[in-house]
Amino acid sequence: MENNLTMEGNSSKIFNKKFKPFLKDIPNVEIKSITTRNFSKHIIEDYQEVLGYDQSFSLSSFSTYPCFKNVKQGEPNCDCIGIQRFTNCTVMVVADGCGWGVTSARAAHIAVETVLSSMFNEVSKCVRLHEIANALVSSTYQAHDRIQQHHTKILPNSTCTILTVITVTSTQPYTLILSVGDCEAFIYKSAIGRTFSINKKWCRSIKSTQECGGRIGNTPNLLPELTGAYLKVIDVELHDIIIVTSDGFADNLRLQKENVSPQVILDTVISPRIQSCANLNEFVVSMDDFIIKETEDAREFHSQNQNRIRKQGLKGKLDHATIGVYSISSFNTDIGLIDSIFPDILTSIYPSNVNRTTRSHSFSVKDLVPTTEIPLKTKFKCSSVGEIQEPNDSKPIIYPQISESPFRPIQFSKLRCGSLSREISFIHRSPYRDISPQRSLQAQESLPSSLPSSFSLSPQNSYKPGNGFIQFFQKDH
Repeated sequence: MENNLTMEGNSSKIFNKKFKPFLKDIPNVEIKSITTRNFSKHIIEDYQEVLGYDQSFSLSSFSTYPCFKNVKQGEPNCDCIGIQRFTNCTVMVVADGCGWGVTSARAAHIAVETVLSSMFNEVSKCVRLHEIANALVSSTYQAHDRIQQHHTKILPNSTCTILTVITVTSTQPYTLILSVGDCEAFIYKSAIGRTFSINKKWCRSIKSTQECGGRIGNTPNLLPELTGAYLKVIDVELHDIIIVTSDGFADNLRLQKENVSPQVILDTVISPRIQSCANLNEFVVSMDDFIIKETEDAREFHSQNQNRIRKQGLKGKLDHATIGVYSISSFNTDIGLIDSIFPDILTSIYPSNVNRTTRSHSFSVKDLVPTTEIPLKTKFKCSSVGEIQEPNDSKPIIYPQISESPFRPIQFSKLRCGSLSREISFIHRSPYRDISPQRSLQAQESLPSSLPSSFSLSPQNSYKPGNGFIQFFQKDH
């Protein structure tokens, strides 16, 4: 018990030391109050689905690993992405579980759920941008702490990388990004039609992708690894588009030509797709198509050569790949409206007999059932000067809860604002459906207690980042 308290104290000191310099650079400007009375929350859990709405946002997460004997390798998907939308605020979180296995996947889910719940509780209290930044740091620390609370036989050595981005619309929009690890963020500047990276070192060799550069959770010494972590304010304008990805997506943004600069890649791969697509779901499907084709040769090779290391010259990095995008607007007027599509390009990389019993997690204010939860063992919050401190009160934490209700799928061949080159399934969901919510689950039950897995050739569980299926990694030459 004493050791645990010592580790928690050391973890908070590490967070303080790392992020205090970043917090000092955050402008202490006033922002409009953020109301959480009207909100929606969406988390991808069906990995053949693209979930979003019109020009507002879109999410997708899938696996580029091959199938052996009709069994998808690398399952469960260890990426997790979620978005929380308020009237004048948007929060998006992507987490990437390090390695393979249920423990890695659950660490990512815990991190995303914790950050979204923490920000839900804190943003309405913030009246300055500096306080938003403090809330970001605090929520990331809480994610680290909550993963460690599950440090049992069920969750040994579970760690993840994480990136959170929040946009607050005041007299002008402000966007903050906090990153631990190798998830990446980009911004499409609509005024000039170009895409730029937030991390200037995002484009790396395939060989170096096995080093994640930072992680939270159950590391060997139980302390967060924040070597490459950062907290930034980025310059945004209305109608700009924020793009976040896991490393399995960003590391496959490549061109056939050699010695091409990272900026040329963004100008060639991302910007034209945004300009040519009618809505953000269509853009995400187009990006998914690019990544799947980029990894097609490697996936085909391994599906036919299950016990061989990949031959030289094969392009692409096989991994779980996740992308999330949202547009910056003055007000989110379409909160709770969702278009859910199942493009052929995603179904084509999964076994035909895959058991799709999971539905992505979406709910809004109508489904909110406040429930009290036992507070974290050590819940910290950031003060106005950036120090992580113990709270002086013992008030219970209020978390938004949801119970899923079935939705009837309707078949369409086109999106609302544009068409795709392939037929898709379309589901329209609204928070205003006339359904009485079922009894809400407890907060700890809102995460999947178990995740489906198939490991015909999976490695042993390990905390080491990037340890998954070494045969799938391309050797650099």
